[in-house]
Amino acid sequence: MTSIPTIERPGFAQGYQTEGLPDFDPTPWPEALARMNQTLNCWVATTRADGRPHATPVWGLMMNDTFIFSTSPESVKARNLQRDGRCLVQMQVEEDVFLLEGVATPADPALVASPAFLDLYEAKYQYRPAPEDMVGSGWVVTPITILAWNEKSMLESQTRYRF
Repeated sequence: MTSIPTIERPGFAQGYQTEGLPDFDPTPWPEALARMNQTLNCWVATTRADGRPHATPVWGLMMNDTFIFSTSPESVKARNLQRDGRCLVQMQVEEDVFLLEGVATPADPALVASPAFLDLYEAKYQYRPAPEDMVGSGWVVTPITILAWNEKSMLESQTRYRF
């Protein structure tokens, strides 16, 4: 199930070239979603109990408008997310950048062990995890906003997808 988020042009900070700003040329949501699934390493940023940031690469994918990944329940990121689910997921494919701000919750074991999820995972990474390895280690990040742009055309392509 894919919904269509609100698509808007974010404001630019003072000092950016805003005079004669090029026309807004956002990537349609279905194309952005497909592009996000072309990235291999995705960086998940969380916050430690003392406020320090923590960022690590993970393998994960977009499915049903959410980002799904797995990590050991004893990892720093899992402990951080158990305490505070707010996080940022950064993905980059060539010149396309995606910053997903959202809230992570433990994944339903039936989802991360499902053939639908495992098939997508295998297609992306040419590796199929054992379903039992995914149970208890999966996380679902529900986006609040995704900020996206192409490095070569940032001023016209920068887009906020709001959920």
